[in-house]
Amino acid sequence: MDDIIFPGFVNIREYLAGIDFTLLTSLSEGQPYAILESMASGLPLIATDVGSCRSLIEGDDHDRFGEAGICVTPMHQGEMLEALIEMCEYPGLRRQMAKAGRERVKAYYNIDGMIKNYQDVYQKAIAKWQA
Repeated sequence: MDDIIFPGFVNIREYLAGIDFTLLTSLSEGQPYAILESMASGLPLIATDVGSCRSLIEGDDHDRFGEAGICVTPMHQGEMLEALIEMCEYPGLRRQMAKAGRERVKAYYNIDGMIKNYQDVYQKAIAKWQA
């Protein structure tokens, strides 16, 4: 393939500005940082439906932000192709998904939320130990 590029070291902010969407084709994941990084960068994405990919893209209980990308069945080339075509042909949809992803990351995956979650875990452990 002639159009695959391995850029090496780049200014990531400048480089991401030239990307339309990202793609994660994993067969196994937990909570992939690649999805959070894509959403935080304002990029919609296509990901296989493994680990927590679907909940990151769609939000838990389908939150108010909307879908940040498209989830496809792992190893299903037809679904992946359809998602790639959809992403390429609909720039308005990409913008909408990018906005949803950025808002979801800002709302749920920030330093304040992380600290609160850790404090909650420790408080539960303390309460259980004191009981």
